[in-house]
Order: sequence, then C-alpha cells, then structure tokens
Amino acid sequence: MRKYLRAAPMLLLLGLGLVACRREQPDRTVERRTQSDEANPKPHRTEPPPIAGGRRAQARALSPWEAYRTGRIERRVLEVPEKIQQGIFRKPEKYVEPLVSFLVAGARDDFHRAKLLHDWVAQNIEYDVQGYFSGDYKSRGTGFSDTLRNGSSVCDGYAGLFEHMCGLAGLECVKVSGYGRGYGHRLFRPEDPTKSNHAWNAVKIAGNWHLMDITWDAGHIADSREYTRRYRTDYLFLEPEKFLHTHLPTEEKWQLLAPPVSVDEFRDLPYLRGEFFGCGLDLAEPVAALTQVGDSATVDLLVPEGVQLLAQVTTAEDEEVENLTFIETATGAARVQALFPRAGQWKLRLFAGANGSGREERNEKETGHPSRGREGSAGNEPAHYDWVGDLAYEAAEGTDRRFPTTTTQFASLGSRLLEPRFGPLPQSRPLRFALDVPGVSGVAVFQDGDWTKLEQQEGTLWSGTATLRSSGSVKVVVQLEPEDRQWESILLFD
Repeated sequence: MRKYLRAAPMLLLLGLGLVACRREQPDRTVERRTQSDEANPKPHRTEPPPIAGGRRAQARALSPWEAYRTGRIERRVLEVPEKIQQGIFRKPEKYVEPLVSFLVAGARDDFHRAKLLHDWVAQNIEYDVQGYFSGDYKSRGTGFSDTLRNGSSVCDGYAGLFEHMCGLAGLECVKVSGYGRGYGHRLFRPEDPTKSNHAWNAVKIAGNWHLMDITWDAGHIADSREYTRRYRTDYLFLEPEKFLHTHLPTEEKWQLLAPPVSVDEFRDLPYLRGEFFGCGLDLAEPVAALTQVGDSATVDLLVPEGVQLLAQVTTAEDEEVENLTFIETATGAARVQALFPRAGQWKLRLFAGANGSGREERNEKETGHPSRGREGSAGNEPAHYDWVGDLAYEAAEGTDRRFPTTTTQFASLGSRLLEPRFGPLPQSRPLRFALDVPGVSGVAVFQDGDWTKLEQQEGTLWSGTATLRSSGSVKVVVQLEPEDRQWESILLFD
C-alpha cells in the first residue's frame, strides 16, 4: 500500500514532517507517493518502542479551506427572510436566485460562499429514506427544483441542488458520481467500488478543485433505517487523499490525485470516516484495509491537542469483548494496542472526543451510530466520543491476556505503563510494577486494603514490587499533591 502526500499548503503536523504538494484541477492533480535491592532492583525501562509521531507538536497555519470546517452552521443561513425561506419550497424557480443572493451577500471569500450554500442545503433538505429503499425517489425527481419542492431527496438531489446554487453564486461546481462506503458498508463483506451508488460535489475555488459531500454532512441512515439529521463539516473541503477513504469517483480525474489510485488500491484503504479527519486525526504509518496478525495489533495515530481516544475490539458481527484495548499517549500522538482472544476476524473500532469542544453531546439512540460515553465526565473530559473508524484484522491465534482498564486521569497525566502490561496478575509472589507518571507526588498499588507505595526513580519513573494475596481487583492509584489525602485511580487490573 502506497503512502499519500498531504495536500498543500501543509507544514509540520503533530510533529511529523509532511511534504507539501498541490491540490489542483483534474488535469493538474495532487502528486502522491506510492522495592530492598533484591526486592526492588535498580529501575530499568521496559517500555515499548516510542510512539510514531510522538514529538512536540508544531504550530501551523490553517489552510484557507480548513478555517471553515468549524462544525457550526453559519448564522446567515438561519437568518434567511421568511418570505424567501417559505417561498423556496413552494416556487423554487422563483425564489432560488433571491435565496442564493441573500446567502452569499457579504461572504468573505469563495470558500465562505461555498460553505454558506453547503450549510443551507444541509440544514434544510431531508434525506428521502423511503424513496431510497423503495426506489421511488426516481419518480419524485432529483433535479434542483424537485429537491426544493419536496424538501427532501437522495444524494443525487443534494449534489444537484448545490451545483445549481453554486452556478447562481458564480462558483464553478460539478456533481461527481461514484462509490461511497456509506449505509450498508460492512468491513468484512466484499465491496464493488466500480458500482456507482453515491454522488457528491467538487467546487473550484482560486483555481483549485475542492471536494465535499453535503449528504453525509447533513445526517445519516441508521441500521434501523431511520434518518438522523446531524449537521457537520467533516466532508467539507476534505483533502482528496482523506476523502478517498470513503469515496471513489467513477471518473478517475475527480480523485484529484496524480497518479490516481486503482480500484484495488481503494479496496486496500482502511475504513476511516470523515469524523476521523474532522477531529484532526491521522495515521502515523499506513494501515491496510485488512491486516494479518498473530494475537495482537498496534496502531500509532497522530492526535491533536484536546482530542482523546477510546477503542474497542469487536467481532465481525459487532459484539464487543472487554479489556482488549489499551491506549497510551505522547505529545501529538497515541498508540492503540489490541488483543484478540481467538483466531479469526476482528474489528478495532476507534472513537474520538474533543475536550471542551462545544460539540453537542449525542448518544447512540440519537445518532443511530455506535458511540461511547463516559459516566461522571467532568472538567474538559469529553462526555461523548464519536465513532471515527474501523480497522480490520485477521488473527492467526488467540490469547488469554487482558489489558488493565484505564481512567481518564491516566491519559490526562500522560502516563505510560511499563510493567506489568497485562492481566491476569500472578498471586503470592513478588510482582514488579513500573510506570512513567509525570507531575504526581506518589504512586501506589492497592488491593483489598493493602498498600504498596512505589518509589520515585529517575525523572518521572515510579517502580516497586507488590505481592498480591488474592485474585481480587488491583488498582494503581496516584497522589497528585503532597498534601492530598485522596488518591486517584489510574489503572484497574480485574
């Protein structure tokens, strides 16, 4: 699987140097590449290799189009005069020009102009779920006037309406048809990317083409076949090599990549949703659509400041198995580790949430998509994590090992577990514990009322030995300040 260069102008992102390349029109496309001395021996570091990309994050200026991926609807879209807002659905041909003129009046630039139109369509057009499943949408029509008169449509109607509105706004825009990994996509089910099943747009701004999918930015269909409206900007001006993880146009030129990827290369791309890139995440190293492993897997991610991750291992049928994932963080990066209890096909499902981001809190019932919540979330800890992607693995064997459960404090302190890495923990013999925990006054192992305080070694390393007397739960706890009487849990071995 070849690596793809990021679209220009890009600088250093999250500590990983990325080469700049161009985003241009189809005939000038983006270039891509393919304890006593005996009981407490001298501390030694047994940590795994450094997390790829885990260096000091480098500040960079946002590209003009990135500044508009805010996740918020433009205020002007909500201030359309009542006469126009009501008339557009009764007499589309009469009111579409006044609507567009009002929306784009005072737009800061063409990116803003396109976002205003994107937002109005996403906010006002409902997805025609019944027509999609019955096929009746064809008789209802998907032209711009049909879509406005019905107030609903399928992807072809969304894309066609946006194309028409762009023309009135003086923006060059095309409707792009192709294959989308949308409703019904299953990780281990064969897919045929040559079969067109979706439509989206490309808009030309300042001489360069930019991609967007208003249908998916407006909401989605759940497995229950219910439509959930949910505005977002995850697919607005998304860079071509990221857009490609879920969209393959019928015409190669609309990949906006040079050389374009083949159908087989597309099949080998992992399932990373728009939310993955919308949160600012990226892969530190390429990952295939399906990876052959032994009984475990590791993936390193680039993670911007303020974003936290959760992960779960599920069967191919989405049945979760607990304590099979472990996440450790470094500045600008995170390592996600997974264990597989038996041979076969497994998903590593990723979730992400932004601290104090103002993102609306949603649960699975509201979104119709898998989600993860935190009970008792406080401070800047995300109360909700969005599903951002699935990675597929074929395990050759299984393991009885299990990871400990981490608390949010583990991540917020930037902790790293050196040993023991896995449970179940042995009983009735000395067991070495070693952790790297910055910024604390104490670290201890706690079980059934028994405390074993670890000693601070070099830097932020804490280590010592504890003898576990039972098979009960074992906690690793920390004292944040010397005067604190309350210790906080960061790890739990069941």
